[in-house]
Amino acid sequence: MLVSAIVLACTSLVIYLHTRNFLRSAVRTQGLVTKLVPMDPEDAHAVFGDDSANIAAPIYSYAYSFRDSRGAEHRAVSSFGSSPAECKIGDAVTVLYLPEHPENAELQDNFDPWAGAVFTGQFAVLCLCLWLPLVLFPTIVRRFHREQNPNHAG
Repeated sequence: MLVSAIVLACTSLVIYLHTRNFLRSAVRTQGLVTKLVPMDPEDAHAVFGDDSANIAAPIYSYAYSFRDSRGAEHRAVSSFGSSPAECKIGDAVTVLYLPEHPENAELQDNFDPWAGAVFTGQFAVLCLCLWLPLVLFPTIVRRFHREQNPNHAG
């Protein structure tokens, strides 16, 4: 359990640093939604878990285009989606991209940059909270036992 907590804490730190660097270097620009892309049921399950079965309407990702600072046009599909679709074809969207990797763009409104770091960090804390009582319980029991039996040498 301690190893899991350490691994998750390190993963959370790496995600945090990556996100911080992305946000520091990212350029914001305007893009246009070009298509609503229905998510494959397996992709929807990966994103929304078992709750995806309870969503009656299709889940849509957004295909969009944008121009980088040099004027080159790029096309991408959002990594997340919504049901019902929050955007329509032709809607303006804010795009975040790294100048050296515009193919890894994200829609600002459809992107929670800190979710990965927070999620893994919470699991690290949970593992630690589960591990500590397991480790400390025998010590607490021995101390309690000594206090109840002061003449016991042990």
